Amino acid sequence: GSVAATITAATHAAGFEAVTVTVSKDWVAHVSGSVIGQVKRDELLALVHQNSNVRNVTDTLAVLPGPDELEQQLADALAARGLRTVKATVGSDLVATLTGTVDEPAAVSEALTAARDISGLRDVQSAIKLSAVARQRVLDEALAKGGFDKVTAQVVDENTVNVSGEVYSQEEKEKLARVLGSAAGAVTINDTTRVVPRQPPVTAASVEAQINKSLQR
Repeated sequence: GSVAATITAATHAAGFEAVTVTVSKDWVAHVSGSVIGQVKRDELLALVHQNSNVRNVTDTLAVLPGPDELEQQLADALAARGLRTVKATVGSDLVATLTGTVDEPAAVSEALTAARDISGLRDVQSAIKLSAVARQRVLDEALAKGGFDKVTAQVVDENTVNVSGEVYSQEEKEKLARVLGSAAGAVTINDTTRVVPRQPPVTAASVEAQINKSLQR
């Protein structure tokens, strides 16, 4: 009744929102729901005991892993996958943040998968960065795929890419900007490429015309 409601309100005010308290006729309080970590369980039961009407306290609480335990589980999971350059932290809100540097884009996805497999985390956020070697490889592959055979992109640092060489039209230059923007991400791109119109192909007819033109002089 009112005692159970009073205790439940006090537990919710203390941050134990996933908890329900009932009180029997012989004034035994029963606590159900879930808490994060054994320390929080002990705090909660001590809080219920403080009510002067309660003679005893029982519980069927589910004790979920806390930040430290989740962090260790995540570290073990990352190490098991060979992702030793990726670090994980878990906040009091049970949100995991992944940091570090990897040489392969696929390693970012693998790290996220490892984290999301950990039961008890509320969310996973990635701040993992690609190494300079990996970023250079991504740029080179994007240029090759786009057909930019006379363009070179060089990773300078985390925030800068220098681009030089030649493209055949303003339209190609704009396409290059889109390709690099997609491949490089949110970085400063210093583009010094020049627009050089494509030379007409050399054919037998064009050579013959050139010779005849020369002979007529």
